[in-house]
Amino acid sequence: MDVVVNETAVEMRMPQAKPSSSQVALHMLLFVVTVVIVIIGLRTHVVGGITAVNAVAFGLATVWALGAVVTGRFSDRSSGQVDPYPLLIAADSLLAAVALAAGRLAQHESIHSYGAAKAVATIVALLVTAVSFHLLLALPNGQLSGTGRRTAVVVAYVAALAAGLSLVIGKDAFSILEGGISWSIAAVAALIPLRLRHASAVGHDRERLQWFAIGAILAGAIALVVAVLHVLINWPRPLGAVAAGSTVLVPSLDGSRHWVGGRSCGRSPSWDLWPWCPPSTSSSCSAWATSQAMRPIARPWAFRCWRPVSQRSPSPRPANGSWARPPDLSMAPGKRRTRSFELLGVG
Repeated sequence: MDVVVNETAVEMRMPQAKPSSSQVALHMLLFVVTVVIVIIGLRTHVVGGITAVNAVAFGLATVWALGAVVTGRFSDRSSGQVDPYPLLIAADSLLAAVALAAGRLAQHESIHSYGAAKAVATIVALLVTAVSFHLLLALPNGQLSGTGRRTAVVVAYVAALAAGLSLVIGKDAFSILEGGISWSIAAVAALIPLRLRHASAVGHDRERLQWFAIGAILAGAIALVVAVLHVLINWPRPLGAVAAGSTVLVPSLDGSRHWVGGRSCGRSPSWDLWPWCPPSTSSSCSAWATSQAMRPIARPWAFRCWRPVSQRSPSPRPANGSWARPPDLSMAPGKRRTRSFELLGVG
């Protein structure tokens, strides 16, 4: 009996939900307000000019605000639902711009005075850390699932407000360095909840976590290389600015996934780093893009991070690469060996 199998691939596309025009307008409005505040902060004349860390911080606020616009434009929520994820990003970038601009304006005040600009910069800078912690715990869809996450976020907001008010009452300032340290502590505290969320995420949620992790890994690798170069040859001089600037890869990759690894090329990144990424299922163009991006740091970690091929997907062939001979079909008495077995190399 001849069996004909039609192997024609049929691509089925699900209709993509589009955000409403009001949501897109809200994200654009927040982006414009953030850019205006950034311009005001950059054009504020301060004795000694602007430092490299301040310039990089303003740039990061702008990039994150732009990332919120892109994420909101490609949101999977329907027109009647609000996507909290881009709103959190936009709010965080707006608060960061306000804190930086207020800090620049506070430098015009007297050293012995504690004006409104310095108080706003102190409180808002601590709120940036709280909103960032909220964003990390709410990844990948912007929603806090579980009582533990909600309690942790409420505690973070209360602690940020209490610390800010105590600094204002004590007339103490909150520097950019202290803000970076507090943000790093919040990021480290969110690692375990992120890992737990990734274990249960599927589809677009899992894809967003993967690209977020790719950006964080690349940023950490660049910051580590820069720190080693600074220790060895005292270059680059503004170490904090370069290390902070490397984090621009996180919002950049999170936004570019819609073109590189999302709707046009594949469904997920095609590399398999433990503990973030599942076995690869994406297309060839996504595999090429991610392999080119990860080539400089992939080889040193290959033996420690890559899973064996046998663990990624079950293979129809045995380990020795040859097909097993089925004696009950091809060698049974009275059975005629068919052409199918000859094509498989049996006999």
